[in-house]
Amino acid sequence: MEEVEEMEQESEIIRQEWMLPIRKYEEDILSIDLECNILPPWHIPDLKNLPPEEKIFEQMTLEERVGQLFIFGIDGTQILDPSVTQFLSHTHPGGIILFQKNIQNENQLTCTA
Repeated sequence: MEEVEEMEQESEIIRQEWMLPIRKYEEDILSIDLECNILPPWHIPDLKNLPPEEKIFEQMTLEERVGQLFIFGIDGTQILDPSVTQFLSHTHPGGIILFQKNIQNENQLTCTA
């Protein structure tokens, strides 16, 4: 009986010694999160209280978010060909810039939908 108690005490000491660095690591991570205002990965924003643009952003994939950093120019003056449409669908650009070379007349700049 005495041996069992002694083994349990030793195992508890070993467990505490091993857990101490882990607890310290967790504390360090938490302090970094608080200092840098980084939300932990388990944080899920409450979409109800966000402005509309932030709701959209929160629902975007990483690929879509990166695509928003780019603005592309396109060639031609007519409706986009399938390869350009596919490229734009794949890259999720933040915008498309039109130059003088893209416009033949002012009617192209009006919305017909």
